[in-house]
Amino acid sequence: MTIHLKRLKIGYFAKDYVCPPDQEGSYKIFGLVNDGKLSTIGDIAKLSKVDKENARTSFIKFHKHAVTGQPFRETFDGGQFHTGHEFKYKDRPVTIWRLWLAGDIRIYIYFLPDHTIACLRTLSKRENDLSNREKKDLENIAKIVIDCSDADLVSFV
Repeated sequence: MTIHLKRLKIGYFAKDYVCPPDQEGSYKIFGLVNDGKLSTIGDIAKLSKVDKENARTSFIKFHKHAVTGQPFRETFDGGQFHTGHEFKYKDRPVTIWRLWLAGDIRIYIYFLPDHTIACLRTLSKRENDLSNREKKDLENIAKIVIDCSDADLVSFV
């Protein structure tokens, strides 16, 4: 099984904003492609109008930081960037990170090699803690990404 990842471009979120060009060492943000569609865009489409605006703001901030290549812990404080969920898989710890940059929007990400970031889910959270169902969903997505990455079965489209 191959997983398809597509580069998330700022134009998906802000037609009036031009993202600075990549620099050496820039993080590249990718979304998972399911049935030919970006899952991140699908997550955002399900949000309320206010949450969509906050998602837009969150992704602009996310992109602005990613192009710098600076470590996330150095740019964002502990409330904005921290562990979203941890679990063990194949005898190794797995960390899914959470970005909280605007309103109630949380972006859950997983770091792949070479400054590549996979956006696993974008959720509107009114509570800090993930439900058991949300944790399981994130784990399942992360396991697919990990398995495909380990087997060199990631297709960048």
